[in-house]
Amino acid sequence: MSEVEKQTFLVSFADIAKHYGLKLRAGSTLDQLSTHFADVSMSIFELLKGYNVPVAAETRLEDATLSMAGEPIEQLGVRVTNVATKKMSEIFGINENAPLNIPVYEFYYGNSFEPVNETQIVAATDISITELRALTRLAAKTNVVLKSFFERRNALLKGFNCYFSRLDNRILLAGDFSPFSLSVSTTATGTQAEEVYDFSTSKLVREYQDYLHSLVLNNN
Repeated sequence: MSEVEKQTFLVSFADIAKHYGLKLRAGSTLDQLSTHFADVSMSIFELLKGYNVPVAAETRLEDATLSMAGEPIEQLGVRVTNVATKKMSEIFGINENAPLNIPVYEFYYGNSFEPVNETQIVAATDISITELRALTRLAAKTNVVLKSFFERRNALLKGFNCYFSRLDNRILLAGDFSPFSLSVSTTATGTQAEEVYDFSTSKLVREYQDYLHSLVLNNN
């Protein structure tokens, strides 16, 4: 398949911000924030590419958008968790944010925040069990690289979301590494970004984004 014929799609960080209720105005701080989202995400994709993780991100465009290769696997995502969540703390009697013995991989479908299992996905969609396991392996490799990257910067990778695309029978890592999908905290306190989806104001988003920016782009 030639470069001209190759399938591509766009990930807009302005759209991601709007999805979470942030109102972006041209030239505003929030407008600049979406640009920073794109910068951090592209830097992380480039990092992963250097460790032979198959990524979909190809080009950082001018309008806070990334060009991705392949056809997106719609609706399906994987949440990788390295520390105990509030729910796990209640069930297993362990401290919230305590490091887990092994990472937890949970599938999510559509707009639901309730995890679904492999059997449910295979029964209800055209995604095969083989493909699901390939997604999990890709999420696991991504976790190994990113966990080490943040540990070297005295930070703790609490968790992140993975999204994917298909290209020539391959699975690629797509999506984003914005504040809404990437949870990182200082190792000592574990207090940064306690709930990655709870950014009700632009100030909270900006503070956390500045933290990510300093770790990813200012700490080479």
